[in-house]
Amino acid sequence: MPLKLTHYQALDSTQDEAKRLIKTVGITTDLIVADQQTHGRGQHGKTWSSPPGTGLYMTTIIPLDQDLYSADFDLTAFCEFYTL
Repeated sequence: MPLKLTHYQALDSTQDEAKRLIKTVGITTDLIVADQQTHGRGQHGKTWSSPPGTGLYMTTIIPLDQDLYSADFDLTAFCEFYTL
């Protein structure tokens, strides 16, 4: 299953967007990328500072039956494409 890349200039949280996508369209293989997160969070409920222009913020949705080593799943290619 090929990865679908969705890019946002700003999001509340890439994790929250992933949860919204799962609730509305189900489990798909997606890479959600944002230039800025307005309410990002780290591990254990810690806040995550993610101002624009300072990083690449992303969440990946991978179905449990997805083969991470298959030719159709190439996260590296998406990251390289995004940075061009």
